[in-house]
Amino acid sequence: MNTETRICPECGTVFYPSSPTQKYCSAECKQRYHSRKHWQEIKEERLKELAAETRICEQCGKPYTPIYRRQRFCSEECRRMAAERGLIHPGHNQKQPEKQYDRQCPQCGTHFITRQATQKYCYPACKRQHERHAEPEHPEDEMITDAPVIRTFCCKNCGKWISVTRKTDKREIFCSHKCEKNFYRKRPSERAAWTTKKARHARVVREAMKGGECHGNGRPG
Repeated sequence: MNTETRICPECGTVFYPSSPTQKYCSAECKQRYHSRKHWQEIKEERLKELAAETRICEQCGKPYTPIYRRQRFCSEECRRMAAERGLIHPGHNQKQPEKQYDRQCPQCGTHFITRQATQKYCYPACKRQHERHAEPEHPEDEMITDAPVIRTFCCKNCGKWISVTRKTDKREIFCSHKCEKNFYRKRPSERAAWTTKKARHARVVREAMKGGECHGNGRPG
């Protein structure tokens, strides 16, 4: 057994390598590292190309070094003056300052800057990993307690007891689409063992309910 420990260069986690050439703690960290490195190299190449180029401002005629490809004026003041003269429409073909958001990835804890107000994760790999290991959510179970119960069943994946009160609710096996997806992602042997365990538990609860030994939450006391 390899007792040598290494530090992942992406997330800083201490891990035991499974091979002499392993550098990252997981495939997600490896993909995230190379993806960031790739886009950083592209950005540096674009900046080098623009730094070697000199343009003439269409408004004042002074030379300037552009910071993006479609820049036509040396400053914001020249762009406004050109718009007043009718050379361009206000805001046309000119990069506007965008609002930036400082976020922390809920999966790896990395702080990152984004221009998208709805972005939560630093990379798609973090989003997939977080959704894969997140606890199942059951938004469908928010119901009116006074409504009559049509049927009661135990979710085949998470084991939660669900009371259906709406006629349009067709759930009979799983409490949500997420539970159904997670159940069929398991291996056949795992699904068989899981189903047997849940069926045994459901039988015990039904017997307890018949004998009047069950609490209001649908579980034996």
